[in-house]
Amino acid sequence: MGISGSSAHKSAKKSIKKNIVWYKGLHPDKRAGMIFYVWLARGINLSEGINLSEVGGNSSLFIPIYYYSRGAESVLMDVKDSFKSSGNIEMYNAACHHFYTNLAVSYPDEGYGILVREMWRTLFENYTDLNEVVAELTSVLERPNI
Repeated sequence: MGISGSSAHKSAKKSIKKNIVWYKGLHPDKRAGMIFYVWLARGINLSEGINLSEVGGNSSLFIPIYYYSRGAESVLMDVKDSFKSSGNIEMYNAACHHFYTNLAVSYPDEGYGILVREMWRTLFENYTDLNEVVAELTSVLERPNI
């Protein structure tokens, strides 16, 4: 499947830009959650979305979601759509993050690289906001009745 055509690339870039704006507006709790789900998605096995018998593959093959390679966006589209249809929006968003990152690998001449790097930087920027979350949780744990 994958994406092809200038309108598909234009739409994908628009989605990445929306993601960047969304990340910038996330409350520290929500951004910490997003970082967690992007990390959690690392355990997704992309080989489960491939008919391994057709490619002569090994059923015990593990291809992590962050193994960004040309053509993997087809399986990533299925992964993200599966999460969306099941209502797991947090994992859907994480799968989208990895899908957009893979587009930069699959289509290096389409200009995704700059946008994807900005998307990652935005997700991880301003750790001081996240310290507020840690401070709040730590103060709860320091109460004498816990």
